[in-house]
Amino acid sequence: ETVSPNVASAFGGEIELSDLEWTISKCPPDAYVPTRDPTVCLNVTATANNPLRRKVEAANVFGFVTDAERNSALTVNPTGGTRTVIAPILEPVPTGKSKVKFTLTVFEKSVNKGELTFKGFKAVQSSAEIEARFKPFDPCELSPEDCEEF
Repeated sequence: ETVSPNVASAFGGEIELSDLEWTISKCPPDAYVPTRDPTVCLNVTATANNPLRRKVEAANVFGFVTDAERNSALTVNPTGGTRTVIAPILEPVPTGKSKVKFTLTVFEKSVNKGELTFKGFKAVQSSAEIEARFKPFDPCELSPEDCEEF
């Protein structure tokens, strides 16, 4: 009998995210917003259950957020039809259960329609260097003409 390893484990495995709580805030000026439509940010806190034998240095968050009319609320997945990274976790996630934080950018009109529904939330191990690409832009990246030359 041949035993195959769990493919997901070879790439770091899945980290379950549960007990999601969020607050709504205005997005900071340096936030990545892939739309011209009005947006707000959801500052999310969740319980992470990391089954790996080691902490992970960063992770990609996957999941779906729908509004009261069952339309996607996420600006990075406006049709809700793809399974894509929706946010990074830039802090280490220890083995076992811990609290993690991440920020989601959503359409303001979706929030104004009423209750949001969160489905299928999980995280997958990633490299902190790769996740740095999601860090907010610094002032020079947003407005290079206003920066001093080096």
